[in-house]
Amino acid sequence: MTNHFVSPELQGRDRQPQEPSSLTRYKRFAQLLEPDGASSRYGQINPEVMVEIMRDRTNPDTFEESPLSVYDDDASPGGNGSLRQVTFDPERGLFWIAAGEPPVPENPFVCFSLDELLNRPNPVRCPSAVID
Repeated sequence: MTNHFVSPELQGRDRQPQEPSSLTRYKRFAQLLEPDGASSRYGQINPEVMVEIMRDRTNPDTFEESPLSVYDDDASPGGNGSLRQVTFDPERGLFWIAAGEPPVPENPFVCFSLDELLNRPNPVRCPSAVID
């Protein structure tokens, strides 16, 4: 969601220079995900919390929240004008997708089981059909 690479293996292979909105979203993710972040959810991450993070519309510099009527605020994970969003639980092989009318992150995140879709034996099933 931030359109740039930070891992040592990929750093510098992305588009240069970085778009300001990408760096601003990355800054907000740091505030939400790092242990000492301003709004840290560190240690609480599960699919429901990830959906909350993906819906976050807070500017990391001003801490102002953009209204849902703004399609692309160029500043936050939930306000970046996405056409769909997805979060994964790789250990259980589950993923949740939000799509449809904007603002997309406000739509229900529908659960899918990868093992079930691939018809594998004993698939992990979705605990519920959606995360609202």
